Amino acid sequence: MKTARPSGVRPASASRRLKHPVVLVVDDEAAIRLGVKMLLEHRLGAKVIEAASNAQALRAAKNRTFDLVISDYGRAGGDGLEFLREFKSRYPATPVIMHTAQLARIRQRARRLGASACLQKMMALPRLRIIARVLSAHR
Repeated sequence: MKTARPSGVRPASASRRLKHPVVLVVDDEAAIRLGVKMLLEHRLGAKVIEAASNAQALRAAKNRTFDLVISDYGRAGGDGLEFLREFKSRYPATPVIMHTAQLARIRQRARRLGASACLQKMMALPRLRIIARVLSAHR
């Protein structure tokens, strides 16, 4: 069942997404969230919101529209594929990139559940091209 956005929360405009995309980063490891946040803010000019659990991420999505979600697969506070399934059922138009140390194991399942891409957990600068491509494809 698709959940409507709260009143007053409007979809992001293409021009805002192009200049300053709003990205939700979901990972239980604070150091990983910080690394991804710094990379996205400094290289893409993104506004990054962090969540350490599925519940935090879903609460954040109730109050704000995201241009992209980057979610870890294995974490305390819930399974990443469980989060992907729930998030995409509520917000099917928002692209989600899964990042994981277990890439080969989850890639096909994540894509079937609606992930736009799957990346090896420790993102390097070349991976920003994938993120930029996903953002531009969903403007």
